[in-house]
Amino acid sequence: MRFCVALAALPPGVVILTSSEQLKVYDQLVRATLTGAEDQLVSLFRVLNFEDIPLSREEMKRFLSSLVDAYGPALTQGALDWYQELRPSYKTAYTPKALIPADSVERIDRLSRYAAGLGHDNPGKAIRVVAGAIGREIQTGARRSILRAADLDPSAPRFARVPVGKTCAFCTLLASRGWVYHSKDLAGGAGHEYHDSCDCRIVPDWEHKALPGYHPDDMYAAYLSARRAAVKDGVKAPSGRIITAYMRDGHPEMFSDGQGVDRPSRALRSRRLEKLAASREKENSNEQEG
Repeated sequence: MRFCVALAALPPGVVILTSSEQLKVYDQLVRATLTGAEDQLVSLFRVLNFEDIPLSREEMKRFLSSLVDAYGPALTQGALDWYQELRPSYKTAYTPKALIPADSVERIDRLSRYAAGLGHDNPGKAIRVVAGAIGREIQTGARRSILRAADLDPSAPRFARVPVGKTCAFCTLLASRGWVYHSKDLAGGAGHEYHDSCDCRIVPDWEHKALPGYHPDDMYAAYLSARRAAVKDGVKAPSGRIITAYMRDGHPEMFSDGQGVDRPSRALRSRRLEKLAASREKENSNEQEG
């Protein structure tokens, strides 16, 4: 899947002019890729026998490895095509290269082991766990490639970690760093971390214009407020984990995981996979009640 495919839906002659429109195109690319991957998971989980944990683990590992090998590079190439479309044509020529994650095999092995055990007791939850984790895995190459491209580009763009909509305290903390010029400055390197089902993206910028919906100053203010509160309570050098806990408690309305905030179950991107997960969850609930 290349970036030009995502542009095909635009009317002839239409040029993407604003940062928000550029981001929408990339978000559509990511959403289409991950939805397609989740659709493929339906064929796995319809026949997977969670009663046999060793067998289900090995079948998952083989299937998920193939899935990531198919969808990961496609999304990475699409992301680099998007990067090139954003890059001003008058800048010194530069062609970014795709980065292939070397640690994918180990992560998929751990995921398969965990999901196989979980699926024995709760198949529906296992489906959701795998979908969230595999979505992160598929995006790893794209995220790292964009980050490295911006780092090495002779035109020296600035870039930022930008969440999609209301997000969790963890992502807000990392995104509060704002625009930087070197990847090591992105939250001290911790900005390269993502959780399952994370919607954050690395966004390059050459125009130094405000990005609609991205307010790093507000995020940083929430971070500072939480850090000061922790220090006031006697924590001399609060860690990120402690600071995010204070953020959730002090400004719960700002975060999707704020203290006391309702956290409804997030629907999967694929309607078919969501229907299957919900069906398995209902079956599991009926068995427990019986």
